[in-house]
Amino acid sequence: MASIKAFLGTCVLLAVFATPALAEDKNWAGEAELGLVSTTGNTDTSSINGKLKLKGDWGRWNGEFKAGYHWAEDSGETSARRFTSSATARYLVSEKGFVFGAIDYEDDGFNGFDYRLSESIGYGHRFDLSEDAFLVLSAGPGFRQNKTDEGEKTEETIIYGNLDFEWKIADNVLFTEDFNLKSGEENTFMESITAVKTAVARNLALKLSYTVRNNSDVPDGRENTDTVTAATIVYGF
Repeated sequence: MASIKAFLGTCVLLAVFATPALAEDKNWAGEAELGLVSTTGNTDTSSINGKLKLKGDWGRWNGEFKAGYHWAEDSGETSARRFTSSATARYLVSEKGFVFGAIDYEDDGFNGFDYRLSESIGYGHRFDLSEDAFLVLSAGPGFRQNKTDEGEKTEETIIYGNLDFEWKIADNVLFTEDFNLKSGEENTFMESITAVKTAVARNLALKLSYTVRNNSDVPDGRENTDTVTAATIVYGF
Protein backbone atom coordinates (compact mmCIF):
# COMPACT_ATOMS: atom_id res chain seq x y z
CA MET A 1 0.00 0.00 0.00
CA ALA A 2 2.90 2.34 0.68
CA SER A 3 4.10 2.00 -2.91
CA ILE A 4 0.62 2.87 -4.17
CA LYS A 5 0.47 6.01 -2.04
CA ALA A 6 3.96 6.97 -3.20
CA PHE A 7 3.03 6.55 -6.87
CA LEU A 8 -0.22 8.49 -6.57
CA GLY A 9 1.51 11.20 -4.56
CA THR A 10 4.22 11.51 -7.20
CA CYS A 11 1.63 11.82 -9.99
CA VAL A 12 -0.28 14.50 -8.11
CA LEU A 13 2.86 16.50 -7.34
CA LEU A 14 4.06 16.26 -10.94
CA ALA A 15 0.68 17.36 -12.26
CA VAL A 16 0.43 20.28 -9.83
CA PHE A 17 3.95 21.61 -10.23
CA ALA A 18 4.61 20.63 -13.86
CA THR A 19 1.40 22.03 -15.34
CA PRO A 20 2.29 25.75 -15.01
CA ALA A 21 5.84 25.17 -16.27
CA LEU A 22 4.74 23.08 -19.24
CA ALA A 23 2.01 25.56 -20.10
CA GLU A 24 4.65 28.29 -20.43
CA ASP A 25 7.11 26.08 -22.32
CA LYS A 26 5.49 25.29 -25.67
CA ASN A 27 8.13 22.61 -26.33
CA TRP A 28 6.58 20.35 -23.70
CA ALA A 29 3.27 18.53 -23.41
CA GLY A 30 2.03 15.76 -21.18
CA GLU A 31 -0.87 13.77 -19.82
CA ALA A 32 -1.68 11.87 -16.64
CA GLU A 33 -4.34 9.20 -16.33
CA LEU A 34 -5.89 7.38 -13.40
CA GLY A 35 -8.46 4.63 -12.99
CA LEU A 36 -9.81 3.14 -9.76
CA VAL A 37 -12.09 0.08 -9.36
CA SER A 38 -13.45 -1.34 -6.09
CA THR A 39 -16.10 -4.01 -5.53
CA THR A 40 -17.57 -5.38 -2.28
CA GLY A 41 -20.16 -7.98 -1.36
CA ASN A 42 -19.85 -11.39 -2.99
CA THR A 43 -16.51 -10.26 -4.40
CA ASP A 44 -13.99 -7.98 -2.67
CA THR A 45 -11.61 -6.56 -5.27
CA SER A 46 -9.71 -3.34 -5.85
CA SER A 47 -7.46 -2.10 -8.63
CA ILE A 48 -5.51 1.01 -9.57
CA ASN A 49 -4.19 1.98 -13.00
CA GLY A 50 -2.05 5.09 -13.35
CA LYS A 51 0.10 6.47 -16.15
CA LEU A 52 2.16 9.57 -16.81
CA LYS A 53 3.53 10.67 -20.20
CA LEU A 54 5.71 13.67 -21.09
CA LYS A 55 6.77 14.73 -24.59
CA GLY A 56 9.30 17.34 -25.64
CA ASP A 57 10.07 18.75 -29.10
CA TRP A 58 13.12 20.87 -29.98
CA GLY A 59 13.28 20.92 -33.77
CA ARG A 60 15.25 17.90 -34.94
CA TRP A 61 15.37 16.53 -31.39
CA ASN A 62 12.37 15.13 -29.56
CA GLY A 63 11.94 12.95 -26.50
CA GLU A 64 9.37 11.05 -24.51
CA PHE A 65 9.11 9.78 -20.94
CA LYS A 66 6.49 7.28 -19.72
CA ALA A 67 5.70 5.77 -16.33
CA GLY A 68 2.93 3.39 -15.35
CA TYR A 69 1.64 1.55 -12.30
CA HIS A 70 -0.91 -1.27 -12.07
CA TRP A 71 -2.04 -2.80 -8.79
CA ALA A 72 -4.87 -5.20 -7.99
CA GLU A 73 -6.15 -6.92 -4.85
CA ASP A 74 -8.58 -9.82 -4.57
CA SER A 75 -10.09 -10.78 -1.19
CA GLY A 76 -7.30 -9.06 0.69
CA GLU A 77 -4.51 -10.65 -1.36
CA THR A 78 -2.42 -8.66 -3.85
CA SER A 79 -2.95 -10.23 -7.27
CA ALA A 80 -1.04 -7.80 -9.50
CA ARG A 81 1.70 -5.20 -8.99
CA ARG A 82 3.65 -3.72 -11.88
CA PHE A 83 5.71 -0.56 -12.29
CA THR A 84 7.16 0.42 -15.67
CA SER A 85 9.08 3.41 -16.96
CA SER A 86 10.77 4.31 -20.24
CA ALA A 87 12.65 7.18 -21.83
CA THR A 88 13.26 7.68 -25.55
CA ALA A 89 15.31 10.29 -27.42
CA ARG A 90 14.98 10.76 -31.19
CA TYR A 91 16.91 12.80 -33.77
CA LEU A 92 15.39 13.51 -37.19
CA VAL A 93 17.71 12.59 -40.06
CA SER A 94 15.06 13.37 -42.70
CA GLU A 95 11.50 14.71 -42.82
CA LYS A 96 10.07 11.34 -41.72
CA GLY A 97 13.09 9.28 -40.61
CA PHE A 98 14.89 9.33 -37.26
CA VAL A 99 17.47 7.55 -35.15
CA PHE A 100 16.67 6.81 -31.53
CA GLY A 101 17.97 5.63 -28.19
CA ALA A 102 15.67 4.10 -25.58
CA ILE A 103 15.81 2.68 -22.08
CA ASP A 104 13.05 0.63 -20.43
CA TYR A 105 12.62 -0.55 -16.84
CA GLU A 106 10.08 -3.03 -15.46
CA ASP A 107 9.36 -4.21 -11.92
CA ASP A 108 6.61 -6.84 -11.90
CA GLY A 109 5.94 -8.69 -8.66
CA PHE A 110 4.20 -11.58 -10.41
CA ASN A 111 6.27 -12.51 -13.47
CA GLY A 112 9.16 -14.15 -11.64
CA PHE A 113 11.61 -11.29 -12.18
CA ASP A 114 12.79 -8.79 -9.59
CA TYR A 115 13.45 -6.35 -12.44
CA ARG A 116 14.25 -6.14 -16.14
CA LEU A 117 16.19 -3.31 -17.72
CA SER A 118 16.82 -2.85 -21.45
CA GLU A 119 18.67 -0.35 -23.64
CA SER A 120 18.28 -0.08 -27.42
CA ILE A 121 19.23 2.07 -30.39
CA GLY A 122 17.96 2.03 -33.95
CA TYR A 123 16.13 3.69 -36.81
CA GLY A 124 12.48 4.62 -37.24
CA HIS A 125 10.19 6.09 -39.88
CA ARG A 126 6.80 7.81 -39.82
CA PHE A 127 4.21 6.99 -42.48
CA ASP A 128 1.32 9.44 -42.93
CA LEU A 129 -1.56 7.20 -44.02
CA SER A 130 -4.08 10.02 -44.30
CA GLU A 131 -4.85 13.42 -42.80
CA ASP A 132 -6.24 11.64 -39.74
CA ALA A 133 -3.95 8.61 -39.37
CA PHE A 134 -0.25 7.83 -39.15
CA LEU A 135 2.02 4.87 -38.42
CA VAL A 136 5.50 4.93 -36.88
CA LEU A 137 7.78 1.88 -37.15
CA SER A 138 11.13 1.61 -35.37
CA ALA A 139 13.62 -1.20 -34.76
CA GLY A 140 17.18 -1.86 -33.70
CA PRO A 141 19.53 -3.91 -31.50
CA GLY A 142 19.80 -3.66 -27.75
CA PHE A 143 20.78 -5.28 -24.46
CA ARG A 144 18.68 -6.54 -21.57
CA GLN A 145 19.60 -7.18 -17.94
CA ASN A 146 17.38 -9.49 -15.88
CA LYS A 147 17.26 -10.38 -12.19
CA THR A 148 14.95 -13.18 -11.07
CA ASP A 149 13.12 -13.37 -7.77
CA GLU A 150 15.75 -15.92 -6.71
CA GLY A 151 18.53 -13.37 -7.29
CA GLU A 152 19.94 -14.83 -10.52
CA LYS A 153 21.25 -12.16 -12.89
CA THR A 154 21.52 -12.58 -16.66
CA GLU A 155 22.37 -10.38 -19.64
CA GLU A 156 21.49 -10.87 -23.29
CA THR A 157 21.42 -9.18 -26.67
CA ILE A 158 17.94 -8.37 -27.95
CA ILE A 159 16.13 -7.15 -31.02
CA TYR A 160 13.83 -4.22 -30.28
CA GLY A 161 10.78 -3.29 -32.35
CA ASN A 162 7.94 -0.81 -31.92
CA LEU A 163 4.75 0.03 -33.82
CA ASP A 164 2.84 3.20 -32.96
CA PHE A 165 -0.47 3.83 -34.77
CA GLU A 166 -2.89 6.73 -34.28
CA TRP A 167 -6.21 7.34 -36.02
CA LYS A 168 -8.39 10.37 -35.32
CA ILE A 169 -11.80 8.83 -35.84
CA ALA A 170 -13.67 12.05 -35.03
CA ASP A 171 -12.84 15.48 -33.67
CA ASN A 172 -13.02 14.16 -30.12
CA VAL A 173 -12.24 10.44 -30.60
CA LEU A 174 -8.74 8.98 -30.98
CA PHE A 175 -7.84 5.31 -31.58
CA THR A 176 -4.29 4.18 -30.76
CA GLU A 177 -2.27 0.98 -30.96
CA ASP A 178 1.16 0.67 -29.32
CA PHE A 179 3.03 -2.61 -29.92
CA ASN A 180 6.43 -3.40 -28.42
CA LEU A 181 8.77 -6.34 -29.01
CA LYS A 182 11.97 -7.26 -27.17
CA SER A 183 13.32 -10.58 -28.37
CA GLY A 184 16.42 -12.31 -26.99
CA GLU A 185 17.80 -15.82 -26.73
CA GLU A 186 16.35 -16.36 -23.25
CA ASN A 187 12.98 -14.63 -23.64
CA THR A 188 10.76 -12.83 -26.14
CA PHE A 189 8.52 -10.17 -24.68
CA MET A 190 5.57 -8.69 -26.58
CA GLU A 191 3.13 -6.02 -25.43
CA SER A 192 0.08 -4.62 -27.22
CA ILE A 193 -1.86 -1.62 -25.87
CA THR A 194 -5.06 -0.87 -27.77
CA ALA A 195 -7.02 2.20 -26.68
CA VAL A 196 -9.83 4.58 -27.55
CA LYS A 197 -9.79 8.06 -26.01
CA THR A 198 -12.77 10.41 -26.08
CA ALA A 199 -12.37 14.07 -25.16
CA VAL A 200 -15.09 15.37 -22.82
CA ALA A 201 -13.62 18.78 -22.01
CA ARG A 202 -10.67 20.93 -22.99
CA ASN A 203 -8.12 19.02 -20.89
CA LEU A 204 -10.13 15.95 -19.85
CA ALA A 205 -10.82 12.70 -21.67
CA LEU A 206 -12.17 9.22 -21.00
CA LYS A 207 -10.03 6.30 -22.11
CA LEU A 208 -10.72 2.59 -22.59
CA SER A 209 -7.71 0.36 -23.08
CA TYR A 210 -6.85 -3.32 -23.46
CA THR A 211 -3.29 -4.46 -22.74
CA VAL A 212 -1.83 -7.87 -23.61
CA ARG A 213 1.64 -8.81 -22.30
CA ASN A 214 3.32 -12.08 -23.27
CA ASN A 215 6.63 -13.66 -22.21
CA SER A 216 7.82 -16.74 -24.08
CA ASP A 217 9.79 -18.09 -21.10
CA VAL A 218 8.45 -17.78 -17.54
CA PRO A 219 9.24 -19.59 -14.26
CA ASP A 220 7.20 -22.66 -13.29
CA GLY A 221 3.77 -21.76 -11.99
CA ARG A 222 3.58 -18.49 -13.94
CA GLU A 223 1.34 -17.69 -16.90
CA ASN A 224 2.88 -16.59 -20.19
CA THR A 225 0.19 -14.01 -20.92
CA ASP A 226 -1.30 -11.23 -18.79
CA THR A 227 -4.14 -8.94 -19.84
CA VAL A 228 -5.46 -5.69 -18.35
CA THR A 229 -8.72 -3.99 -19.33
CA ALA A 230 -8.87 -0.44 -17.96
CA ALA A 231 -11.12 2.60 -17.96
CA THR A 232 -9.31 5.79 -16.95
CA ILE A 233 -9.69 9.56 -16.81
CA VAL A 234 -6.97 11.43 -18.70
CA TYR A 235 -5.82 14.96 -17.90
CA GLY A 236 -3.74 16.71 -20.56
CA PHE A 237 -1.36 19.57 -19.81
